[in-house]
Amino acid sequence: MEGGTTRDRSLTSSLRGDILPLPASTAPARRRGGPRFPDDARRRAPYDRVVSSEPPAPAISRSVAPAAPIGSPIASRSSEPPAPPAPPAPAAPPAPLSVPAWLAVLAPLAPDVVAPFLALAEERPLEVRREVRARAGRGTAERIATQLEALTGAYAAHLDTLPHAAFAAPGGEHEWTVAEALGHAFDARAGLATAAALAARGRFPADAPAVIPGTPGSAAATRDELVAHLRRSARHVARAARIIAGHETDPCPLEHPLVGRLRCGEWLLFAGVHDLMHLEQLAALACVPEGCRSREAVRR
Repeated sequence: MEGGTTRDRSLTSSLRGDILPLPASTAPARRRGGPRFPDDARRRAPYDRVVSSEPPAPAISRSVAPAAPIGSPIASRSSEPPAPPAPPAPAAPPAPLSVPAWLAVLAPLAPDVVAPFLALAEERPLEVRREVRARAGRGTAERIATQLEALTGAYAAHLDTLPHAAFAAPGGEHEWTVAEALGHAFDARAGLATAAALAARGRFPADAPAVIPGTPGSAAATRDELVAHLRRSARHVARAARIIAGHETDPCPLEHPLVGRLRCGEWLLFAGVHDLMHLEQLAALACVPEGCRSREAVRR
């Protein structure tokens, strides 16, 4: 934006790689409703009675306490205020997903990010938004930033161990290679966090370009170049989180065609959810001397 700072002018490039269509679920559909009873039990249940042979309990006599003299302290009351109703029993939680090993490792390190991701995997979009809203309130930016650092470490571990052939292999996203998918993921996390930080400071440019989802990274990127790209994006995220702190519930004008609008802290958290989508793809990649392929069809 003309007249702005270098950080403002970098928004366009930071937002180039944004999030992708939400994944469809492969989890089995959960059974709705309670258990079904056999027809004979259903017919019998309302009419079954237990007849007691014991005599009825005697009626309880109630007496009215005499009124206390005027001006004297009241030692007791004849009727106490009704007790508050008992809170309703909590609804039974949904059947948990079978958490894969790669996600079980990250769950204790990034619980606020993993929770909406699991709802996403179960195709519960409303629950995704509820989890993001509940976990990205005021005072959460520092905690979320720590969890995003754990995801940065997961990316780094993959970059260290993937064979050279893997970067040209299908990355599980459209027709992209692994290198293109990783470049996109690193751009997206920095772009989402930067946009939220600009909004938190009241400097989100009015002429910001529209978000274009599904922009791949460079297919020619090498391992070293991707490692440097990851480190740059991690610095952007850490700096943005410090700015967002205290402004997590501020509105953010960023609007994504697939996600809509979120608040500043929510975009920071959702950057981690998007990271998990791509870490899932890396976890599904199986490499052998002859080449690399996905262990299963990735859902996106």
